[in-house]
Amino acid sequence: MHPWSIARRLFVGQLLFIVCATVVVSWVVVTHSRDTLATQAADRMSTTAVTLADSPFVAAGLHGGAGADRLRAYTRDVTAHAHLDFITVMRPDRTRVTHPNPAEIGRPYIGTVDPALRGEVFTETYTGTLGPSVRAIAPIRDAGGTVIGMVAVGQTTASVESTALRQVPPILAIAALFAAAGAIVSVGLNRYLRRVTFGQGPEQLARMVVVFDAALHSVDDGLVLTDDAQRVLLYNDVAADLLGLPPTRGDARPVPLADVALPASIAELVRSGRACEDEVHVAGSRILVVTQRDALRSGRTGRFRGFGRSDRRIGRMLTVRDHTELTAIAGELQTTRTLSDALRAQTHEHANQLHTVLTLLELSRAREAADLIAGELAGTAAVAGSADPTVAAVVPEPRTGALLAAKAAQGRERGVDVTVEADVGFDPTDREATALLTVLGNLIDNALDAAAGAEPAGRWVHVALGGGDGQLEVSVADGAAALTPDDVQRIFTRGFSTKAPAAGQPVAAGRGVGLALVRQAVASLGGDVDVDVRDGTVFTVAIPQRAAADASSPAGPGGRARLA
Repeated sequence: MHPWSIARRLFVGQLLFIVCATVVVSWVVVTHSRDTLATQAADRMSTTAVTLADSPFVAAGLHGGAGADRLRAYTRDVTAHAHLDFITVMRPDRTRVTHPNPAEIGRPYIGTVDPALRGEVFTETYTGTLGPSVRAIAPIRDAGGTVIGMVAVGQTTASVESTALRQVPPILAIAALFAAAGAIVSVGLNRYLRRVTFGQGPEQLARMVVVFDAALHSVDDGLVLTDDAQRVLLYNDVAADLLGLPPTRGDARPVPLADVALPASIAELVRSGRACEDEVHVAGSRILVVTQRDALRSGRTGRFRGFGRSDRRIGRMLTVRDHTELTAIAGELQTTRTLSDALRAQTHEHANQLHTVLTLLELSRAREAADLIAGELAGTAAVAGSADPTVAAVVPEPRTGALLAAKAAQGRERGVDVTVEADVGFDPTDREATALLTVLGNLIDNALDAAAGAEPAGRWVHVALGGGDGQLEVSVADGAAALTPDDVQRIFTRGFSTKAPAAGQPVAAGRGVGLALVRQAVASLGGDVDVDVRDGTVFTVAIPQRAAADASSPAGPGGRARLA
């Protein structure tokens, strides 16, 4: 990787630009100045040549003698005062009468004279005895208009270029000034960039972005980072999928929390800013486990104005995990445990009965043993459909029947009378039956808890299963008045519970989840949940019944609770 910082690279690039710009500007200025000066020199040469050619003093000097000497002195004075390089007065045969170099006087003039001999004034660039020069030649006429001589006035191109090159030093001075100013700006920019990039160069920053982006979008958990200004700073693809957010974008601009469609309970958690660990939330048809804690910057990144200066905290990190399938498995496991407990209770009771029969037989009281066995058989037949394992025979669907038989046995142990009635129209599909295990299991558990603490007259639970007209209907009623109308508005909210916590247990531990699961299961089937608390408590679940071929199709709109 290149060791130079961003500011140093900018300064070097800026310096190279200034040098290149100086060279180009100097060339353009010098070239333009040279062309302009050459044009101006040609005009000045023409004016001077015409003025001298019209002077009678110059015409008189063409004849030689003292006049020629005076003419030479005069041309030297004019040459000096007009900043010219030469003034040559010549006769029509090119013989020089004046010249800056006395040795050239009397020698033929080098250059073009034909236009002047024809009476024209013209300019040209020609290489003579003094080198390349810009010159103007004008004819000298007598009183009759005859050309009797010529005047050549010139300035060497070296003089023109020297004058043009005088523009370069100011340009170089300006370039040096810009370079110095750029160096000062680069020093300040270097300090600023080192602070905001934490001393990292472009390659390191690019590598960091690639690595962090790969890490962010490769984890199995959803991650959402928010700041104290109620803005979402970033989230990964998993969080977008679990929370129903739009796909992640390439930019990193914060988005106000109000503009992000988070599930209501999770949005409230983020707004409150409270810390939580493995908190269960229901989001649509998903059960999500959420953890929120402070997001802290590491010591190597230092402080950054955008996140405050008081401490290392930059916001909150929300971690989201999908526990929908795990929760379903846990529900099935709870059902299995319930059945196991019921079988264990029945086995214990059966062992007691067998022990009693064996004792009666050992005491030679066979008649009493026979009466006990006959009574048990009669009792079994008499209570078919009530709190007994034979409840399973009342329910057409075997899994539902097994669950209700187990709950009936569980209720008997707790002193609660559990009764079941089922219509022949109750015929759920496999998908519906699986969801109803969660619905009935949680509703009956809540009803047993409420009835077990009620007065003797209210220690009953009644389960009704019905079907027909394209709808399945399940109701669970108990004789306890455990809910109030105000409770009905909140009972399906995750975390709300009317049950008192166990000794030494936090209020929210293990509470307020069952009815949220019921709502989710019913919503997955497109059904509704009604609650009636006018006489005891009655939960009624209505589910659109589909044919077996349609059992795997997506569910309709989510369930909703209503106060009857």
